[in-house]
Amino acid sequence: MADKKRFMTKNNLKIFLLVLFIAGSVALIKFSGISEHLDPDTLRRWIESYGKLGPLIFILLYAIAPSFMLPGLPITIVGGVLFGPVWGIVYVSIGATIGATIAFLISRHMGRGWVEKILSNNSGKWEELDNKVKQKGWKIVALTRLVPLFPFNGLNYAFGLTSIKPTHYIVFAFVFMLPVIAIF
Repeated sequence: MADKKRFMTKNNLKIFLLVLFIAGSVALIKFSGISEHLDPDTLRRWIESYGKLGPLIFILLYAIAPSFMLPGLPITIVGGVLFGPVWGIVYVSIGATIGATIAFLISRHMGRGWVEKILSNNSGKWEELDNKVKQKGWKIVALTRLVPLFPFNGLNYAFGLTSIKPTHYIVFAFVFMLPVIAIF
């Protein structure tokens, strides 16, 4: 019983910290003025100032952006303007995939145990849904990445709470982000 209580307390703390991190990131962006620096011209000048290190700086920026709920569209546009259509797609897709993976893993580590506990306490319907996501989650990843109506950053965290295999998420997120990246 003590182990179960400790498990619940640890999971509750993790999910609280996850929610606090996401909410804090959104508040930081909204109230700190960081969003002013996401103007494509400002970003372009900043990345260009690094010269030959520009592509690496760009990829690093894109890799951390999803975790902090920064909008990806301005960064994507800057990638195309700075590096052209071919290298822009390469650098954006690498950065976006790394960023999506980081957010996914944060969510998986911090919130998945909480979700599993909820699933085990509820009807078999939730477990059935979770098993379907584990088996066919790639289709959901494909759909949500191909249709840009779904919020990219929120999905990274949401998929981390599911039972989809991390390798499936990473591979299919990368593959199905490419058409949208190319369009932007």
